[in-house]
Amino acid sequence: MYGAAVVPDSGVGNTWQCLKLILHEFLSNGLTPSKLHIVISFLTHADHVAITSDALDFRRLRSPFSPTTFESAAFTVGSHNATVGVLLLYRPGSSAVTETFYSELTEYLEVFALYKCQIVIAGDFNIHVEKDGDPDATRLQDILASFDCTQHVPLTPTHRGGGTLDLVITKSEQTLTEMKVDPPDVISDHSLIR
Repeated sequence: MYGAAVVPDSGVGNTWQCLKLILHEFLSNGLTPSKLHIVISFLTHADHVAITSDALDFRRLRSPFSPTTFESAAFTVGSHNATVGVLLLYRPGSSAVTETFYSELTEYLEVFALYKCQIVIAGDFNIHVEKDGDPDATRLQDILASFDCTQHVPLTPTHRGGGTLDLVITKSEQTLTEMKVDPPDVISDHSLIR
């Protein structure tokens, strides 16, 4: 997979702006597949955009249940050497973080833990992970640690109102060689993370 981005509350116009930006970077890096897999999930509150090369096997995954506290899209990409399971997630910031959210997230992580592959979970969690001692950030970190997962986005603002709300999570043994966090308000009120 070359890139994945979550553009929350962006509307269709901003989603296409995001897609155009990612495609431009994809092609300017010399990656010129004859066909791209472009996944756009227009959800109630967030548009998820992911682009993968046609050199990779792409499969959408059905949700193991219907979460009530977040929206999601899941798929795998891979080759004969490796597969990556991807979960794109949006938790509305207008709703309080509840025990049900943690239960549903744990249930999804339990399913992803069964996959014998690398995983990437990316999205707008609307939890201020940059705040030391924040009970929601601490609880999220505890859940991630229980699945041996690590959050990679630097603790810098990913929203125009401040706060690190947009996260990229992998298993702890996975390394990310490069991550770019664009400033908020370039495409939407959130940063584009690629």
